[in-house]
Amino acid sequence: MRRAILVTVLFFCFTTTAYADIVFWNGNKLWEYCQGVQSRSQPAREGICMGYVAAIADAFADCIPGGVTVGQATDIVYNYLRDHPERRHEIASRLVQSALVEKFPCK
Repeated sequence: MRRAILVTVLFFCFTTTAYADIVFWNGNKLWEYCQGVQSRSQPAREGICMGYVAAIADAFADCIPGGVTVGQATDIVYNYLRDHPERRHEIASRLVQSALVEKFPCK
């Protein structure tokens, strides 16, 4: 019985920690994954970066003009993170939003 409780508690701790790491990304973590976007040298990390940007962009898709690709949106976010290192400690989703709204202000 003790073993089952211990396994359950350990499982909960590890899965909760992994989930929190993904949900509460900051700009530094996103920047780490987006480094491969320009060099195209790290396809797995590039895919994670692009997926994150696409998910946040979907939240306010009405502001983004038709025809803008995920690659273009990711390049905009990459450039924003590169140009604003002083903001990378902030929540990643807020930084993605700031980058895209700067280029595509809602009207």
